[in-house]
Order: sequence, then C-alpha cells, then structure tokens
Amino acid sequence: MVDDMIAGQLDEFSGVIAAFTAELPSFFMCLVVHLCISVSHCCRCVSARASMTDRTDAHRPPAQDVNKQLVLRSPELTKLLTEALLLDPEHVRRDQSEDVKCAIQRDAAECIMQLALYELGRETLQNVPEVLDALHMLVDKALTEEARRNAEGALMALDPQEVAHAVAVDQLHVMMSCAFLSLSASIKVPHGAAGTLTKRACEQTSGRSKKLSSALWPSCSGAGTSVRQTKCSLKTPMLLV
Repeated sequence: MVDDMIAGQLDEFSGVIAAFTAELPSFFMCLVVHLCISVSHCCRCVSARASMTDRTDAHRPPAQDVNKQLVLRSPELTKLLTEALLLDPEHVRRDQSEDVKCAIQRDAAECIMQLALYELGRETLQNVPEVLDALHMLVDKALTEEARRNAEGALMALDPQEVAHAVAVDQLHVMMSCAFLSLSASIKVPHGAAGTLTKRACEQTSGRSKKLSSALWPSCSGAGTSVRQTKCSLKTPMLLV
C-alpha cells in the first residue's frame, strides 16, 4: 500500500500523470512527511501508558518507526525525495509557483532529515550517492532557510566528515574571536585622546596579533576622565562570536 502511494506520488510529480496536473498543491508532500516524521515523546508516553494496562503492547515498536520501515521499502522513495528538492533547472516542475516549490522542497528536505536520524533510514540513504550530492547542493541553493537547515541536519547525520568540518570551523571561529579580544584589550587611549588608529599602529600594539591585524583596519576612538580601554570596530563580522 505504501509502495503504491510513493509510486503514485512520483508518477504525479514527474511521471506519466504529470502532464495532467499543471499545478501541484503546496501540501503535495505532506503525506510522505507524515510517514517519515518522528514524534518520539508522544511514542514514549503511549508506550508508558500501555505498560500500565497491557505490557505486551509496550514492547511493540512505535507507530512512527513502523511507518518509516514501510516507507523505506519503497524502491521509488529516494528518487521522489531527490526530485522533490527541485534542484534540476530542467525539471518538469520548474515552472510551479514559488510558494509551491518552496513548500515541496522544504517537505522533501524534512523527510530526508527525519529518515537520516533513524538508524535504518540512515543506512539506506548513505548508500545512495545521489541523496548526499543533492543535500550538499541544497545547502547552497535552498529556496528557504528551513530547507537549508534540514539539509545541514541530514548531512550531519549521514556524513561524519560534515561533523568534523563543522567542529573545525567552530574552533577556528572561537580562536580568531579570542585573538581579536586580545588585540582590543591591549589598546589604551589616554584621557582626551580621540582619533583613528592606522594599520601600522595596530601592528605595533601587539606583535602576536600582527597577522590578524592585517585583515582588520579597526577604527578606534575614545574619551574619558582617565586612561581607558577602547574596543575596535571590525570590518570582518565573521570574527565575532
């Protein structure tokens, strides 16, 4: 039954029935999303309640897991999900309205992320290179921020290299931010002084931060009743935490 539903969705999306459906509804992928989504907290509550009345029911797998298992058996699933990301500029559905394309792409990305967080789904998707390639492309070309976040979440689950890369980038981000704080803490402006520090002045302020200052041209000014510390304004927002 689920296999037939997925096959029918694909036929309507880009198969033999596509010509008879000029405009798809924005909720086209909602049924697939419903089968893929996890509601773990609800499942735990249902299982706990079942254990009070019938302990045999408590050992049954959650309904959402059963739904995912049925969906993953469909041979057309990955094709439907990758096509529904609408990354092919020549796809038959490229002329859909922007709202419809955004909704379909978001829902397809949500399905992939939900399956990627499920062990059997993760194993299935990891063996389909087209899915990983599509997710990498979606991160750069998503129509909505939600679709992009879903793609990033799926990649974190499917590709361990993505996790290592994200950690490395985050550590570099923190290190550069700390270097900036060290640079700004070493700059002191006397009472009544005001003006703009040049690149050369910043380099002389801290030899350890010489390489960092080459990427920064901070403009600092300060005035007060005593010698005080002044922070620099950055031209590189990415250095801020």
